[in-house]
Amino acid sequence: MPVKMTGAQFKAWLASDWGPDAMWEDTQVIRNGELVDEERDSDPAAYADGDTVILVGGTIIPDQSVAASQMEYVDAVKHAKKWLKSQSVVTLMVEVPREHADWFAKSFEGTGVNKQMAKVVSRFG
Repeated sequence: MPVKMTGAQFKAWLASDWGPDAMWEDTQVIRNGELVDEERDSDPAAYADGDTVILVGGTIIPDQSVAASQMEYVDAVKHAKKWLKSQSVVTLMVEVPREHADWFAKSFEGTGVNKQMAKVVSRFG
C-alpha cells in the first residue's frame, strides 16, 4: 500500500540513514498527481516542501558492498512508513476556504498549543 507524505518529509526520508552503502531502485513516486520520471526528477532538490508525494513502490538495498547472495532487499514503502512512525513530529495539512483561513488559525489560540509544541510557519495561498 502506498505511503503519502509532504515534499519536506520525503526529502528528510531520502537523507536518513539507510545503511553503509545504500541505494534504491525500481522506484515509483507520484508528485502532485504526476508520476515522477526517475531519471529527470531523482534529485531531492526537485521537490518543494509543500509537494504531495506518494511513494508507490521501490526496493532499498542497504549495503550493496556485500556479495549478491548476501544482499538484503527492503521494501521502500514499508521502510518509509516505519521512518514516518519513528519521527517525533507529524505533519498535518488542512484545506480551509480562503475566507475562513484567519478564523481557523485563530481557533488554536488558547488551546494549549504553543510555539514549543507546534509552529505555524506560513499560510499557503
